[in-house]
Amino acid sequence: MFDNTDGVVVFWFISVCLFGCSQQSQFQKLPVMHKEFNVSSVVNLEFQSQDQQIDSRSDEFKKIVGTKLFVDKTLLIREIFCYNSLIIAAPRYFGKTLNINMIRLFLDKNQNRSEVKRVFQGTKVWSHHNFISKHFCSYPLIFCSFRAITEVLCLKTMVNTFRRILLELFYKNFYLNHSNKLNEEQKSTFRRYIKQHRDLSTDEVAKGIRVLANFMCLHYGKKVTILIDDYDDIVLQNVFDQHYKPRTKENEQIQITKDIFGFLTNVLAHILQDSYHIERIIMTGIMNLEVGNKYDVSLKNVAFMQNNRFGKYFGFTEEEVVELIFKFGLDRDERLELTEWFDGYFSADRKTKVYNTLSISEFIMSRIGSGFWTETKPFRTLGILPLLDNPNILDKLVLLSNKSEITIYMKEAFTVEDVIVLKRTAENWWDEKTNTDLFFQLLVQMGYLTYSYWDLKRVEDKIALKIPNEEIRKEFVSFLHEYFDLKAIKRPDILEE
Repeated sequence: MFDNTDGVVVFWFISVCLFGCSQQSQFQKLPVMHKEFNVSSVVNLEFQSQDQQIDSRSDEFKKIVGTKLFVDKTLLIREIFCYNSLIIAAPRYFGKTLNINMIRLFLDKNQNRSEVKRVFQGTKVWSHHNFISKHFCSYPLIFCSFRAITEVLCLKTMVNTFRRILLELFYKNFYLNHSNKLNEEQKSTFRRYIKQHRDLSTDEVAKGIRVLANFMCLHYGKKVTILIDDYDDIVLQNVFDQHYKPRTKENEQIQITKDIFGFLTNVLAHILQDSYHIERIIMTGIMNLEVGNKYDVSLKNVAFMQNNRFGKYFGFTEEEVVELIFKFGLDRDERLELTEWFDGYFSADRKTKVYNTLSISEFIMSRIGSGFWTETKPFRTLGILPLLDNPNILDKLVLLSNKSEITIYMKEAFTVEDVIVLKRTAENWWDEKTNTDLFFQLLVQMGYLTYSYWDLKRVEDKIALKIPNEEIRKEFVSFLHEYFDLKAIKRPDILEE
């Protein structure tokens, strides 16, 4: 049986073999592990039976914790307490919803504390006793998603979407209607958000989450924590929405984009400014939108892999992939296939590297190299082919698909003006002055590009980008071939299969 020192050596040894170095050829054979070796003895975790059905796409923390696929990200809960307002951006299937569900489960006081305790016992955060005693199941909490169930075509349909969100939130907290901490006028307002939700004005809808937070704060005598998943979903869908293109003119669509961005900013402004009733606001999404600066609030906006403090919590780190390799017993060929297909994403300073959680989990479960993440079609749903009519975009995508790098200027966050540029690009309303760097910055945030492996190359403050792995490169090549065939254009010789 290995002791802890042996475990650390084995982890380092496999990391070198799996992820490569200048001496990789010296490590073709991995050490033979003792039959009694169990990675849980090294990482201090207990796992449920191997026969248990594991859902690799589950967003429910309670369902995934304790299974062989569980990777402990619970220290993220401590990190968020360094900020009062926080936006964390990451691509789809990099653990955003799972993490925010984990945070909700840990903080929400309106649940069975003993049951939740059993979920978190043995995790990394549980060893921080002072933190646990102060924060565990201690906060009144509002948790919601801004993901649109129905199509949002204009400001009216966006307001209707938020009416539905508010109806669910208020109904879930119906106990407030009987609270002796609220007066009759406040209870009447509360009931209006349920019984007359269709009649709420745009301003009432924009203030709805803040109103609910005020009532909860009065009831509990404690400030409320707000968690919002997919906060940017409607804005992102609007940028690439093709459904109403034949029905509206360019200026009308641009105004719709402004209205949608403006309404979202208004909703968030109401809660970001209310420090009297609201303790903390955590939002996750794909794009890091500039929604708080104009209101002079201390909003921390974290883009994907631009902050080492948070980068390691969204995606699997190299060390975590090594742990999974131990748990599932991948052989050498399978490890090499995993590296080729699903190599990871570097932070801007190359200090952190993470891997797509869906792709790694699905490969480990099936042992087959495939486009697990790209098969969810996050890119093709954007209606990408028309964008290739822009020669600047087309040329750069060809270079990227040929395993070359490109360089772009990157911004800290997307402003409403940037979103409008993206909208014009998506609708083919571009000209020679259009800033296509914004499109490639969005590809970074969507998980299609990463910072250069070899160096953070800067030329006049430009940043070098590349395709991170074979899974994504094959997707790029596929839709480039589709475009060239559609246009009856000869495919470039440099475009490899």
